Amino acid sequence: MRVGHFTSSDGRERFQRDYAAAMALMPAPDAVADANTPFGTVRAYRFGGAVTSGAGDSAGGAPLVLLPGAASPGAVWAPNLAGLAAHRTVYVLDILGGPGASMQRVPIRTTDDQARWLGAALESLDLHDVHLVGTSIGGWLATALAVRDGSRLASVSLFDPAQTLDRIPLPTVLRSVGALPFAPAALRRRFLDALGEPRGARGTSRRHGKADLDDPVARVIDSAMRAWSPALPHPSYPTEAELARIGVPVLVVLAGTSVMLDAERARQRAERAIPDVRVEVWAQASHALTGEFPDAVAGAVLAQADAADARRATR
Repeated sequence: MRVGHFTSSDGRERFQRDYAAAMALMPAPDAVADANTPFGTVRAYRFGGAVTSGAGDSAGGAPLVLLPGAASPGAVWAPNLAGLAAHRTVYVLDILGGPGASMQRVPIRTTDDQARWLGAALESLDLHDVHLVGTSIGGWLATALAVRDGSRLASVSLFDPAQTLDRIPLPTVLRSVGALPFAPAALRRRFLDALGEPRGARGTSRRHGKADLDDPVARVIDSAMRAWSPALPHPSYPTEAELARIGVPVLVVLAGTSVMLDAERARQRAERAIPDVRVEVWAQASHALTGEFPDAVAGAVLAQADAADARRATR
């Protein structure tokens, strides 16, 4: 099995320009690191204060680690970063095997491999007791680690996690052909429009219900879909027995109009299977809820982290 790669030099150059433009929406990071893992290096950007130990930080508590979705670099968290970094140290990761500055060198074949590289990245960064936050497939990845090894986690927050609490609906699977590098532009735009994705730092990336490629975040995702060929295994659907092994508090925020899941089915499964879970359904939100409601997302993440830290302090 190969590793993720760009399909052309022109596509790589276009993505790199769009990546830089999307990163410019965020404040300058306080530090940039490439975390070593058995599968390659993971790019991590740190915002919001200097870490004084692996758990605590000068911004007021254990750090947040943010995971983007598929075909998305960490810059998709631009709308949320200011609200989070004002209160906590924040690490934004580029997914290994996805488009961005992380460098995959060894094939990733299984869900165990996915969890292994993420855990190794946290270890390389000397992070523990972290609040892991994922959107879309980033939520699936956060869940995969929490199921297998929660030793470095204090809590998990999942925003409309794909293929985690409900299977991806067939119509969305069929539309996802638009995310493949060879897909015509019209199919790619139709897929982005169906997701409701994305919105940049100003929440302005949709025009008349369609993704606005003048927005840097929308544009970098479009560039990734056009030029990046991933080599990752299909995300396995966790069993309820696996979800029951999660040993940290979990926040689940579901989008009422999501094309990635049925919010009511996902809510029921989360409440039935995850031992310590709080579920919210945001009725008006799409799968792009982190960009649609950045203040509400920041508030939910910080409340979850504060509550988890308070509980740990009393033990």
